[in-house]
Amino acid sequence: MLADLCDRLHFGDYKDLDNDELTALEAALEAFEVEQSAVRRGLFAQIDALSSELVNRYKTGGADVDSLLS
Repeated sequence: MLADLCDRLHFGDYKDLDNDELTALEAALEAFEVEQSAVRRGLFAQIDALSSELVNRYKTGGADVDSLLS
């Protein structure tokens, strides 16, 4: 993903890139970061929902720690 993007846009040779190529590299990296941040937010939202459900089940008796130990 990121490695392919960097290879495609010659990130390793950034010192040799002209202004247009640097601008394209910057825009691509920014778009990648925005996309990955959205994915990360979605994953953490799922983790939060699952954690909340687990806590709720323990509070209401729907889950029991002792049953996990036997």
